[in-house]
Amino acid sequence: MQIQAEPQQALRVINDAKSLALITGWEPSVDSVAAMLAFYHLFKGFKKIRAVVPEKVPEACYPLPESSVITHDLGPKKFAINLDTNGVQLEKVSYLLEGRTFRLILHPQTRSFEAERVSYEYLGYNYDLFIFFGLPKLSEVAPLFNYDLSEIYRNSSLNFDVRLENELFASINLVDTSLSTVCELLFKMINFWQLKLSREVSRCLLEGLTAEAPSPVGHDSPILSDLEKSPTSL
Repeated sequence: MQIQAEPQQALRVINDAKSLALITGWEPSVDSVAAMLAFYHLFKGFKKIRAVVPEKVPEACYPLPESSVITHDLGPKKFAINLDTNGVQLEKVSYLLEGRTFRLILHPQTRSFEAERVSYEYLGYNYDLFIFFGLPKLSEVAPLFNYDLSEIYRNSSLNFDVRLENELFASINLVDTSLSTVCELLFKMINFWQLKLSREVSRCLLEGLTAEAPSPVGHDSPILSDLEKSPTSL
């Protein structure tokens, strides 16, 4: 296999992560979205997962299991309120909820705080692992991150793809240019990781394989035969 990283290393990173963002390109193929959903079903019982397609989801993916979980953004960012306490000692901090208003109350010991000491900032999203499906270059999803890709580089990332032009932008790149589809790549990873195929995973992989794979990966493919013989597949 022409894979740019050790597959077992990828599984360790997945196991260590608590919150995952699964992301496709701006105009994803059926294969990419089906692979993303298959991955979602593999780990949804153990991880907090957000599946993101930045723009329109291919219509062929609508009937796939739980395709409604797909969103078009990364969700809310963490918000921080900062206070410069230089020269002022705090006695305690408390808060109140008054209707829809959150009030943070500071109790200084010596003198009052000036309003200029308070600032705020966005700290990023609540993900410790970003996983990309069928994305040749990271700049394609820059608008999704408001053109600030620093959070991706601060965290672990996985890159599933089969295209020669893939820029190997992730911390772990599972890129095999000898294969035809990302679903085929993910199926091989599942076997390598010795994970069980559920009905939902099998259906998603079958959709990706049959929708876009050219021959010889057609209906006579050994991979398709394996999926269709699975006791938990369709």
